[in-house]
Amino acid sequence: MGIPICDPGELPAPTENPEYKFECNGCGPKGMQVKESFGLYKCCNGHDLCYSTCGTSKDFCERVFKACMAKTCDAHAERAECKKQADSMTGMTGLFGGSFHARTQKGSPENGRLGACDCYAPADADRRWEEKFTEFYEKHSDPPMTLDEAGDKAKKVLSTYKPEQRGEVYYKIIKKYQKSTKETEFVWDNVKAEL
Repeated sequence: MGIPICDPGELPAPTENPEYKFECNGCGPKGMQVKESFGLYKCCNGHDLCYSTCGTSKDFCERVFKACMAKTCDAHAERAECKKQADSMTGMTGLFGGSFHARTQKGSPENGRLGACDCYAPADADRRWEEKFTEFYEKHSDPPMTLDEAGDKAKKVLSTYKPEQRGEVYYKIIKKYQKSTKETEFVWDNVKAEL
């Protein structure tokens, strides 16, 4: 179990702050980008996205990160060198990522960092997830959806998953619609805008 985001009796749901953006900076902590020549930066950007998507768990993010790294290295001519660097990166995030994940989910007001989640009473958290998915589908679907169509799609998708899986689903749809989301929902810090 990860570090709690909300107080007992409250549940996390995507922040309502319109200033919140997903931040990606390639491999390494912010301000200390690690050089690599294998294309692992896409996996690192995906890891950054996962950490900054409300409702994800650190364990889920680490599994997705490792799978992406393995797939990238399996396709690379210098597979052994790629795997060595990938193992180093996934080892570091596995050991030290817990507090970073929690800080990204909850925010760090003392450092002026917005959090991916706000905390709500359970019924209000359900409402917020539905609002967020509706807003997402209305804004990013291709072909475009009306508000009613987006609301129906949001309800259908959310009803398919358990409440504790909402963050994972949200992460997956952000990636699925990345052609649209990467232009409006992200801050790219000295890295190609690719997931």
